[in-house]
Amino acid sequence: MPTATVNGIELHYKTAGEGFPVVLIHGHTGNLRNWALQIPALTQRPDGRPSGRYRTISPDLRGHGLSAKPSRPEDYTIPLMAEDVYHLLRELEVSSCYLVGHSLGGMVAQELILRHPHAFQALVLVDTSPGVPDRTEEELAERRKLVQIALEQGMEALFEYQTRRSPLAQRWARQNPEWLQRWREQFLMTSPEAYVYCLEAVRLWEHSPERLRTVRVPTLIVCGENDAPFLNRCREMHQHIEGSELFIIPGVGHTPQLEAPQVVSEKLLEFFARHPPPRRRPGHFPYDLLVSRGDRGHPSGPGAFSGNPRIAWRHLCHPVPGPRRDSQRRRPGGVRAGGGGPPSETGLLLASPPFVFSPG
Repeated sequence: MPTATVNGIELHYKTAGEGFPVVLIHGHTGNLRNWALQIPALTQRPDGRPSGRYRTISPDLRGHGLSAKPSRPEDYTIPLMAEDVYHLLRELEVSSCYLVGHSLGGMVAQELILRHPHAFQALVLVDTSPGVPDRTEEELAERRKLVQIALEQGMEALFEYQTRRSPLAQRWARQNPEWLQRWREQFLMTSPEAYVYCLEAVRLWEHSPERLRTVRVPTLIVCGENDAPFLNRCREMHQHIEGSELFIIPGVGHTPQLEAPQVVSEKLLEFFARHPPPRRRPGHFPYDLLVSRGDRGHPSGPGAFSGNPRIAWRHLCHPVPGPRRDSQRRRPGGVRAGGGGPPSETGLLLASPPFVFSPG
């Protein structure tokens, strides 16, 4: 499996398909397999042949999956994890892509798009929050208990404890024990330090919904109707990101990509189709490689190749699309081009979706 040493850490990742890049970031105690049910829909035709539409890039965040697992608290912050992903994209010579993040991965995605806005053409936030999720005092006390178990007894004891106490997990175990086993394997690939320090990273994240007012790309916010800690926070993000769409899935909890995979896959395809990547234009270069004078001109000034020379030369020979101009981004009257308009909230009725156990 491919790995890359970026931002001082070795990250495991997986790519699939060909076409415009789609970056998929998993949540707390997950790994890149969280998106396994969306990748075929994004990269293949119904008959299984390659579609040529999208290339998916799924990293394991630090401390998760097969990526390196640092042991210090300072090794786990939202900005640090965001820079991990950004440097991975630069290593893979990706200068423009769609960005999708779930839960903790959605927080990383928010930080990414605020730090590097010109690297992303659209944003999808799934069951995430612009800060600490809404939890009752009882739920916070339970979280402290979980942290104690992780540190004193390890991740396997933590998984068993959560499984015994979760009605959803018990129901899921009866309906689909194979999936519960897969989740167990994935959960145990998270280090105890990552479990504890990522929770602390969320608490210490210097972020507020007001920062999201600067987001200027088409944005889709997805949330399960039964995900109480995140539902109102998703509505809050929707109110702060101008022109964003809020898609609430009835009967679904914290992991809609696993609980209602077809619904999520179809929504992603429909959203990306309404916001296609810009066509290549001769002489148009990616913004993040143009570091000469801080403008969007031709990279001919001092410092134009101060980044990775190999990447810069590649893009000089094979120009790729850069950021859209402000005139392209909005129609008269402040309506976002490509189907924006005032914020909207949509939902889709489902027939008893399968339940999934989500510890995050």
